[in-house]
Amino acid sequence: MMETLSNKESEKVPEGEKEPDKAPDTDDKKDPTEDTTAPSRPNREPVEGGYQSFLDFPKVSDKKAEGYYLTDKPYDESCIFATLNPEYPWPDEFSYTKKTVTYEKVTKYEDGSESTVELSSKTVDRAAIELYMGYIIYDDHGVTYIISPDGAVMREYNDREYIPAYTRDLEGRPLFYKYVTTKEKYPITFKGEDEKGNPIWDKTGELNLKKKEYYYLDHTGQTFRKAEYTDSTDNRGLYFDYPSYYGTTDSKLSRYYLRNTKFFTPLKGETKVFDVLSFTYGDSKFKLDDFKFDKYGLLLPKEDTKDTKDDKELTKEELEEKIKEWQEDEEKNTKAELFPYTMAYNYSEKYATVFMDIDWSYDHDVKGEDGKTEKKTFDVTTNELRVINEKGEVMFESRKNFFSDLSWTAHEKYTRPLLSGIESLGSYYFDHGLMRVRLQSWDCYYFAEFDTVKVVTDEDILIDPRGQRFNIPTGYDLISYSDGNLLLEKDGLYGYMNYLSSWTRDPELLDAKPFLEGLAVCKNTEGNYGVIDTEGNAVIPFVYEYISNVSGGTIAAYSPYYGWTIYQKMTK
Repeated sequence: MMETLSNKESEKVPEGEKEPDKAPDTDDKKDPTEDTTAPSRPNREPVEGGYQSFLDFPKVSDKKAEGYYLTDKPYDESCIFATLNPEYPWPDEFSYTKKTVTYEKVTKYEDGSESTVELSSKTVDRAAIELYMGYIIYDDHGVTYIISPDGAVMREYNDREYIPAYTRDLEGRPLFYKYVTTKEKYPITFKGEDEKGNPIWDKTGELNLKKKEYYYLDHTGQTFRKAEYTDSTDNRGLYFDYPSYYGTTDSKLSRYYLRNTKFFTPLKGETKVFDVLSFTYGDSKFKLDDFKFDKYGLLLPKEDTKDTKDDKELTKEELEEKIKEWQEDEEKNTKAELFPYTMAYNYSEKYATVFMDIDWSYDHDVKGEDGKTEKKTFDVTTNELRVINEKGEVMFESRKNFFSDLSWTAHEKYTRPLLSGIESLGSYYFDHGLMRVRLQSWDCYYFAEFDTVKVVTDEDILIDPRGQRFNIPTGYDLISYSDGNLLLEKDGLYGYMNYLSSWTRDPELLDAKPFLEGLAVCKNTEGNYGVIDTEGNAVIPFVYEYISNVSGGTIAAYSPYYGWTIYQKMTK
């Protein structure tokens, strides 16, 4: 029989410190996901005085009494480690059950085709203690619980119903998702336009859409509540167990977006719904309500939110001339000028990564039907990565095009990372003056004649805000970049190099993970795991068979000899 625990009052957080995992719940309405039963704890016998760690680390409870609190800020000299010792013991074994995990599988091709990524799944041993953005997930022989960072059991938990989303909402709360099916109407038969030029649809259909709904745990820890989160606009670029500050802006400018929902029905096939997004940046005075556009994309005056009456009478030539006048106006007043980016990420170190559609053209010799060669101009629109400063100025060209008199063309460009998880850490945001980008080189020799291109190189590099490349030692692959440290690999051995080109850990490690919150998990030459800081100093000893990445200041470590130990990073 499960023994119940009473709810613990949340620990007070010192002034100025944010606690992302226990956001106040302002919704008084009863939620259909609410569980009113008292939380139960794992069915283990309590240990008098709590579980004692084998090492000489202080207890979390003792350090709290001295004014310390849990933090996910980067580890520095003000931080200490303490062990979490609840009244019930941690599990005895590393794993009791199996679970299925989904991951991104990469396929690379030797013929120069673009690498592809598809979702795949595999069955693995489930660690009896797992972490998710500060929460502790405890598997008690197949019955799973969510435990708060202070060790209080919050509720039983089914991660097949509420799936960790590996993202946070704008409040910084960790999110979970579940799939739901919704119905949405879409147009079928076009009848004509009304007097304002808006389309009139004679018939509409109904479309079943399967999508994700996002939830967070409220302050009681027992109820999942629906989150005000839209993944296409609120995501931070990558999906992994990141700290609350990752991807947040350090500028006075924030990102804003406009959304246009489009329905597309091919001649044969199902109707699809997609959103066309456009982004911009603004300060605290920026108001989306100030931006109303007519059907041609022209910004309307604040006092006029309707289409101008004479626009519907314009011929195609007159409309093109009017649009040209708008574009030549010194003051930006079209949607494309005011919201120029198809995606935008928050500023970091006064620079932001954006994506935008770029029109360009090039000439290529083409053989005609008569066998003669003639020069032909190709117009191209591509979606390009750019880095901008706080004035919106592009810092450097992210594409280089190469042409020759022998009809050879090629280009290289910076583009999106291949994967969307922690494997691409370092992308999108500057850190200690450097940012990770994916560099692709393409051979387009046969593009005009055979409509084919070939990928020559596809690698990850580091650049500064001027586009200058950081020199990575020859023969090493960049695995990740974070907290000012490169994780490098060569011949199956790993090492860490800082942004000043100094090795903080020599490349002799058998395994290594990226830095998070100023800490990295790695495996020494003896085959044991430990944790180091950004200077390369061991802060958790190399005596473990397994150590998790730090998650909201918490680390879970396992050894067959010592069992499970839960460490927490604390500061005053």
